[in-house]
Amino acid sequence: MANDVRTSLRREIDRLQRVVSQKSTELKSLNDELKRCKGALDLLGNGARGAATRARKKRPRPGKSTFVDWNAVFTRLPNSFTLKQFTSRSEAKGKSPAYLRHIAATWVKRGKTKRVGLGKYQKVEQKKLRAA
Repeated sequence: MANDVRTSLRREIDRLQRVVSQKSTELKSLNDELKRCKGALDLLGNGARGAATRARKKRPRPGKSTFVDWNAVFTRLPNSFTLKQFTSRSEAKGKSPAYLRHIAATWVKRGKTKRVGLGKYQKVEQKKLRAA
C-alpha cells in the first residue's frame, strides 16, 4: 500500500512538473508578444496617452528639483554649528540626511570647515589672495 501511494505521488509530481514547464514556455511567449506590441505602440507614438506622459515628465517633482546654492547657505551659517542646525534650515528641507552629511563633509574636504566633534563643525578662516 505504501508503494502504491509513493508511485501515485511520483506520477502526480511528474505531471505537475510537465504542466509547470508548459506554462512557463507559454508565459515566455506571451511576454515576448507583449514586448513586441509595446515596441510597435512606441514607434507609432502613444497618441493622447504619450502626450500626457511627456507632459507629466516635464513637471518638476516637489522637493527634488529645487536648486540650492550651498555656498550661500554656508555663508549664512554661524561660525560654529551642528549638523542638526544645518539640516533644520529651510533650504535643507526635503533633502535626505545622507545628502546633507555629504555636503558638510565636502566643506571639510575643501577646507571651509573643520570637524570639532560628532556632528559639530566650525568655520575656518579663509586666506584671501591679494591681486598684484
